Amino acid sequence: QRCPTYRVVLSTHQAMVGTAGGQFKVVHQPIAGLTPEDAARLFLRRAQRPLRWEELSADPGAALPLQAMAKVGARDPGAHVVMAAANEAEILRLVAGHPSVAAQGGNPRRLIELASRLDPALPSLWALAPRSPAHEAAESTGSVDSEVDLR
Repeated sequence: QRCPTYRVVLSTHQAMVGTAGGQFKVVHQPIAGLTPEDAARLFLRRAQRPLRWEELSADPGAALPLQAMAKVGARDPGAHVVMAAANEAEILRLVAGHPSVAAQGGNPRRLIELASRLDPALPSLWALAPRSPAHEAAESTGSVDSEVDLR
């Protein structure tokens, strides 16, 4: 009360009720995750290896992101992704839309943990993607070849 410009920020996972003897107003402010573009930037900065173009397709068997590749003159899908001014927005959109990254909901800690698991030994970012219930069911009946689950 003697320092009117002094502010205290308190963070908790649970709502606070009746704290500070009623002398201070507690305001509950939910904090959202990072925007998809910022989530993609954080993931790319923290990844332990460069991504390859083939890892940015819409799903493992889908077409390659040819427009983004063409903007930087890339032809080999196994080559490392090169982000330049010409394709930056498209690359960030592709990374943010990848199921592995999107599943983190913009949570910085989870994005950093995911990026730390993308190391040179990992065959593809798709190995970290959440599995759909249909894939899980097919795998349990033996109709889909099992892959090593690196999660």
